[in-house]
Amino acid sequence: MLKKLLTVAIVLVVIGTTGTVGYTAGGDDATKTQEPKQEPKIEVEEQKELEIVGPEDKKTTTNNIVLLSGIGKEGTNVIIEVYSTVSINKDAFSLDNLPKDDEYILLWSENFEITSIGSFAKELELKKGLYRIVFSIKKNEKVETEAIRYIQIKDIEEVKEALENVSGPQTKPSNTEAIQ
Repeated sequence: MLKKLLTVAIVLVVIGTTGTVGYTAGGDDATKTQEPKQEPKIEVEEQKELEIVGPEDKKTTTNNIVLLSGIGKEGTNVIIEVYSTVSINKDAFSLDNLPKDDEYILLWSENFEITSIGSFAKELELKKGLYRIVFSIKKNEKVETEAIRYIQIKDIEEVKEALENVSGPQTKPSNTEAIQ
């Protein structure tokens, strides 16, 4: 009796699993009823001739090494010019109080060609002060695109002092106050 039950159980398992395998296999009929797959459309955005990645505009930093970088079309010639203020009193100007265009002097200028990976980068070491950085593309001796960034480099002490002025004087709790 036990043998008959075991045989029936095995036969039922084999029949049950064979049926599901038979239904999962696809033939020519299965592919005819399916709709053809459509390739996903990839929209390619046209790349700008020049997009400045760094430095950020109107940024104050204590780091005197500044990364000038950007992306654009391969082979595009980019001219970068770095200007500083000509005033003796350099503290008279800030990012909120920028000098006029004629109050800058050209410190550094260089031409770059955007590489095959679509970018350019240059590190500059600058001293404390306010700088105007002009990125431009010239075609046929005419400026086509121009982007201007202002950056101010300060000492750590100047930044701490400016933060204290913004947040107000820091008060320390006295020893007589009870902490609850």
